[in-house]
Amino acid sequence: MKFENPRIANLYKDVSDEQVARLLQFRAAHPYRRATINGANAHKRHPWEYIDAGRGNVVILLLPGALGLAEASWQTIAHLAARPGIRVISPSYAPTVTTMAEMVNGIAGILDHEGVGQARVMGGSAGGYC
Repeated sequence: MKFENPRIANLYKDVSDEQVARLLQFRAAHPYRRATINGANAHKRHPWEYIDAGRGNVVILLLPGALGLAEASWQTIAHLAARPGIRVISPSYAPTVTTMAEMVNGIAGILDHEGVGQARVMGGSAGGYC
């Protein structure tokens, strides 16, 4: 797999073409959704991006680790979302968030935006702290 940007090409130099192709297929099938959510203070609004994959009554909120990027767990998202009755929502942490209260409000705001009243929470690394 060839990348035009040399910095990106360097990041993927040891990754098989098959694995890169699978990532690119995931990205094409699961584009980021966007929402602007009020922060802990009503006057602060934060732009959020998140992946919403699968369909079902069981919603899994998958919190990313320290990188804060939803697609960092793309293989887990794809695996869970392929199961019948499972919906996965995975946020990328808003870069403008500076407090845990804003983080929690933003994540809850995404769930509200998507009409989700209840979710099972899963997170690894720093995603387990939220």
